[in-house]
Amino acid sequence: MGFGYSLVSIRKLINTIFDKDGSSITMGWVNHFISKYPIITTRKAEALDRPRVRAIDEEVLKFYFMTLEMAFLKCAQLSGGAINASSET
Repeated sequence: MGFGYSLVSIRKLINTIFDKDGSSITMGWVNHFISKYPIITTRKAEALDRPRVRAIDEEVLKFYFMTLEMAFLKCAQLSGGAINASSET
């Protein structure tokens, strides 16, 4: 699922998938579902430690995105242009 979800978030996601109004999927149902499929877990976000936060500055970010752009361009070149590196915002 990407980012960690709480049980309430999982319930909302399931209601969205099945187009429910929220009253038919209970927390009991979610708990049973989680226990039935142990590969699905809930997670809490972890705070970044101070050295990692301090290591991020404008130059580091510019270098990262420049390297990412070059990687996209190389992938596009190797794939015959099937990958678009530009943002569509």
